[in-house]
Amino acid sequence: MGCQCCHGDGPIGYSGASHEEMLKNFGDLSEDASMAAVVADLAQITEEHPYLKPTGTEPTPHQLLYFVRRCREYVIMRNSKEAASCIERIQRSLKYEIAQIRDAFRRFDHDGSNYLDQNEFKYLCAYLGRLILTNLDLFGAAEFGMSQGFLLS
Repeated sequence: MGCQCCHGDGPIGYSGASHEEMLKNFGDLSEDASMAAVVADLAQITEEHPYLKPTGTEPTPHQLLYFVRRCREYVIMRNSKEAASCIERIQRSLKYEIAQIRDAFRRFDHDGSNYLDQNEFKYLCAYLGRLILTNLDLFGAAEFGMSQGFLLS
């Protein structure tokens, strides 16, 4: 039943819809504070991490996209307990991934400049098991914020 929203030959559901479209279709969430909190948290997560916005055309979807879709399905079914559980799982996993990247960045930022040169960035990607498909800045360096966004996606 719930999988129909995300994939399959069934009718198109709301899992790939924008946050605004979801809110419009759900109507008034003011009666259920926990559901409103879940929807707000989900909106914040997908705004801060755009690679977690389900489009259905992801060549290699991020592993947390499954939980984003499940959360949206639980919101559609008005199951705030399960939706909140998905939000907690997503937040916990993102926190862990960011900490892992931050730690690896420090490991490869030998001069402490908060920038990685091309070789340092290449080693960081290899260390984290990521494919190198990004452009570095004009000086051939990667900043922590830039590399964090790339490595999470």
